[in-house]
Amino acid sequence: MEDAHAILWLGIEDYAGLWEAVWQLRTLDQDAGESGLINRARTSLRQLLSHGFVSVYRCQEPYGEVVEVEAWEVASVLEADKSWREPLSQAFSYRFGATPAGEVAYREGVV
Repeated sequence: MEDAHAILWLGIEDYAGLWEAVWQLRTLDQDAGESGLINRARTSLRQLLSHGFVSVYRCQEPYGEVVEVEAWEVASVLEADKSWREPLSQAFSYRFGATPAGEVAYREGVV
């Protein structure tokens, strides 16, 4: 639950890149390997999504419009390893943001 809590906070602050979720988890476990951190972030985001606490978005870097990813596409976005890597300029990235329900869950300590 600590992972989901830390990741949800990122989504409350702003639209956070999937790669930033990995960075956040590294602050909790500096000895973990990259693939393990990606798997932990992936698991936590799936959990948060299943409760309606976050949404996933696509954005063209560096400052493009943030557009919600269609529900049918989210699973493949989270499964793709490239979605979890810091994007290059002009590339598409994937981000997540907390929903109003996610913000309430965070404040109430549900997550």
